[in-house]
Amino acid sequence: MPINVGTFTIDAVIIHDVPRNDGTPADAALTFSEAPMPGLDASRRNFFTEHISRSLSGRGFVVERDPDQATRVPQLVVDLLADPGRLVALSQDMARALYAAQNRVNNPGLLIVLVGRHGTEAAVSILKLQRHEGMRMQQTQANGRMTFAATILDDLTITDETRVFKASLFRADRPELELVEGIVSDDQRGYDDRIEVANFFLRAFLGCKLREASDVATKRFYDASTSFIESVPDPEQRLRYAAALIAELNRPATVVVPTDFAEHHLRTKDKQPYIQHLAAAGVPEQAIEKDTELIKGRLLKGTLWTGRKLRIIGPAALLDELVTYEPPQASGPGRIIITDTLQDFRPG
Repeated sequence: MPINVGTFTIDAVIIHDVPRNDGTPADAALTFSEAPMPGLDASRRNFFTEHISRSLSGRGFVVERDPDQATRVPQLVVDLLADPGRLVALSQDMARALYAAQNRVNNPGLLIVLVGRHGTEAAVSILKLQRHEGMRMQQTQANGRMTFAATILDDLTITDETRVFKASLFRADRPELELVEGIVSDDQRGYDDRIEVANFFLRAFLGCKLREASDVATKRFYDASTSFIESVPDPEQRLRYAAALIAELNRPATVVVPTDFAEHHLRTKDKQPYIQHLAAAGVPEQAIEKDTELIKGRLLKGTLWTGRKLRIIGPAALLDELVTYEPPQASGPGRIIITDTLQDFRPG
């Protein structure tokens, strides 16, 4: 079952302050919480769920554990999914791992670990939030243990830094198998740059990799989208959708987001059926790192078939621009109109 970010509910939150790694031993450099954040009311929970959803919905990549990475974080996630009561100790180990994965270039920030539910399953979210320099980081006590008070969120909500997330959400399908599957995003990278998650966060820290190779995932998206387009009854609409698909995959952007494609190019009545069609074909709603190597030949041209088996072949974007279709009237068949000049005709 795909991970649905919108069903994540939060039971407890803990925050650790992770500075820039300057070579100081981790336990001397980090400011640990010894207890979960107190005073976690509905508004505080909403602060996190809204930002997690904003970061992961559409922009997140589906990932799985990478056995070639040495970090302990995947096992720590599995252990936390199995026993959320170990939040303090396991999240402290995660903070140590984040500090070790960073170098002098990586910005300092807050490691935030949240435990809760994804539907009926246990779930863990791990965030790195870049904090501004003037932010107050005083700790308080909860039952004799040091922690960050919920009032820290008041500073976060009034700054632009709240949108700078590296976010992840993992759920417990079968934690006893020591598998990790989740969604990861990196809001510090925009659509004009490479949006994929920074290597240090995805691989060195989380110990994960993209679940599916980029070229295979792109081909799966193209094939599923094409089969949906072929099911649309209106031939003119099919032409427009096909042209939009090819244009989307030929754009210089390094990712394609199925929900964005639906929102920008499909009629309202087709959007949800399209997303459902993709899900049935194993295509997630999350971002896909675009690699058109396996389908590049299909992106060069489109073919328009008439009712009497004539074929018009050309770049799909040009077909969409130059060809219009008038549906059949009571007095006769429909008409295909090509608005262009005649340059040549070659029989045979």
